[in-house]
Amino acid sequence: MPAPVTLGEMRFNVAKCGRATGCTFGLINHAIVAINPTQNKEFAAMADVFGYTKDRHGFCWSMMMGVKNQGPVVLNGDSGSICIHDSSGAWLALIFGESGCGSALMTAIDAVFHDTEKVTGGKVTEPKYVVIP
Repeated sequence: MPAPVTLGEMRFNVAKCGRATGCTFGLINHAIVAINPTQNKEFAAMADVFGYTKDRHGFCWSMMMGVKNQGPVVLNGDSGSICIHDSSGAWLALIFGESGCGSALMTAIDAVFHDTEKVTGGKVTEPKYVVIP
């Protein structure tokens, strides 16, 4: 199983295979999406679930379309897909939704592992956590 990586400050070519869209390819970079329900009405339901407000935003990464005429990067039904580093196969993030412009919203895999360990009291041992140089 490929190892996950942290998302640092570089652009990455990435891929994901989702139930609704199949395999799609795109780019992520260090720009972080703010989940602010007062500025982005599309995030209102998500903000309610996680307790985000205009003063306490949530933040996530975004996967943008990288190949023209590919079709959508993400659709309903793709949540839970793993976003992987295109050249190494390393795990980067977990897709959980989409923005109004069609970008995939994702949580960095190290945050997913940390939360899993906090909730379960266990230790995530596979895949191993790595950083791409």
